[in-house]
Amino acid sequence: MMLRFSPVQQTLHWLTVGLMFAILPVAWVVMSLKEDTPKFLFMLDIHKALGLTIVALTVVRIAWRLIERPPGHPGSMPPWNRTLSAVVTVGLLIAMVVMPVSGYLWTTGHGYDVDPFGLRFPRIAWKDKAVGDAAAAVHNYAQWAVYSLIGLHLAGVSYHLIVRRDGLLGRMLPPQAL
Repeated sequence: MMLRFSPVQQTLHWLTVGLMFAILPVAWVVMSLKEDTPKFLFMLDIHKALGLTIVALTVVRIAWRLIERPPGHPGSMPPWNRTLSAVVTVGLLIAMVVMPVSGYLWTTGHGYDVDPFGLRFPRIAWKDKAVGDAAAAVHNYAQWAVYSLIGLHLAGVSYHLIVRRDGLLGRMLPPQAL
């Protein structure tokens, strides 16, 4: 019998996937626009809203993992594969906290409110340029870790789906009727 993630864990995972694949192109558009224009500010609001949603969802995911442990790996999975899977999972969870927090500190440190669509958040690090600059550097460098971790995760899914054909992807999908 396949050990599956619970429906709550699956839902949290797939919501996060959707948000991650939404925020990346929005970030690329924001970076291509002239700063402080209406289009830039609108797209930045979308980016901030997605980032804040991702960090909130990630906190829920981490808390839920403490309440309901994820299923163990199948016995047929080699030790190197289990280790790599754990490293990528923890790395992604950390990145999904670091990116929004660093973006938040970047924004407030440079004197901009975090108020996507008029919903104002506290002015943490308000106009502390040193904090804003450090957070910007973390945010800009950490994006490459996010890309790498997503790539490794997708490579792992592909490996189990195409090469091993071990049905591991089914752990994160609802049961399929035959």
